[in-house]
Amino acid sequence: MSSKIHKKGFTLLELLVVMILIGILASLAYSSFMDIIQANKAKDAARTLTAFAERAIAEGKMRKEDVTITINQNEIKATFVSSNNTSSEPLPKGFSPKADNKPTDCGGTPNADIKATVSIGTSGISGQPCFVACNANSTYCGAAVKKKDKNNFSAQIRKRSDWGDL
Repeated sequence: MSSKIHKKGFTLLELLVVMILIGILASLAYSSFMDIIQANKAKDAARTLTAFAERAIAEGKMRKEDVTITINQNEIKATFVSSNNTSSEPLPKGFSPKADNKPTDCGGTPNADIKATVSIGTSGISGQPCFVACNANSTYCGAAVKKKDKNNFSAQIRKRSDWGDL
């Protein structure tokens, strides 16, 4: 007399296979997720640089003063020439200026001082300068690039060697 015993449940081998598959999928999702986070931080850096530069130029027009915009290791700064007043904003955490990573449409030296001269309600910025800030390993960079023949900036990001508009 033989009776069949049916046990319900999973074997240890089946559980291990499922755990390994979950681990592989989780590691793939983590690397993609970190890539998205770094890209968003670069967009934040680009928008910070762009907004600050445009705001400084607008304030120079309002004050009827020339303005010089500079970037250093931890901030972007505007100095109003006549009154010597300054305003500044910190760079996003983990980002610092990089002059060797440059958008293709940056006509000058990246992160060189930008001088905006004000005359009769308009401002003039010579050349096509840009500000570039990159994360610690320079895989992602954000930039504010002056638009050609205009006195405003476009925010751009860079991943490794490719630049693109936001």
